Amino acid sequence: MGQKLVITLTEEATEKYFELARAQTAAELDEDCKPSDVWLTVCIAATNLYESTAILKNTEIGEVSV
Repeated sequence: MGQKLVITLTEEATEKYFELARAQTAAELDEDCKPSDVWLTVCIAATNLYESTAILKNTEIGEVSV
């Protein structure tokens, strides 16, 4: 069986993600645009996986566990 990488956002990071994603989608719909994708970047710390973070639109939204 192959390996899997599971990334879990904290509750706070999840809340911040949904807040920012909803705001982005609402703004695009208000401008009569088709909503774009929401890109989430995960920075995995090489020395300490417990210090990994999630970034949405150049904003750090919180910690993730890997």
